[in-house]
Amino acid sequence: RILLAGKPCSGKGTQAPLISRKYRCVHISTGDLLRAEMKVGSELGARAFEYVKEGKLLPDDLVISIVKKRIEQDDCIYHGWILDGFPRTVEQAKMLIEEKIIPDHVIILDRPDEVVREWCSGECRSFDASVVMLLLR
Repeated sequence: RILLAGKPCSGKGTQAPLISRKYRCVHISTGDLLRAEMKVGSELGARAFEYVKEGKLLPDDLVISIVKKRIEQDDCIYHGWILDGFPRTVEQAKMLIEEKIIPDHVIILDRPDEVVREWCSGECRSFDASVVMLLLR
């Protein structure tokens, strides 16, 4: 059970699938989960859609419920998981702990602000993932 955190454009979305493949754990992206719940029309998805259509942020308890539902599925129980970019706040982290969603490992991707700005603006075109993979050996 791994939590992957970092600033926007720090490489979480790039590194999470690499880590997931290497350790054969389930990659969990909250954005992907939310879209999937809305697509299937679940109760949680319907609640999420109400916020999304109004352009509002989803309440923490709703996001936690969606994450918890996924983490309780058999593949996550048996193979573990990597949670990509969530929690984003101390309050969300506390809520995860209250729900007994506790990672065994936390990886924080830390990039200088100037590099993050370049990535977010599209000025950086390549990234050597081997650095992170070396750290994971």
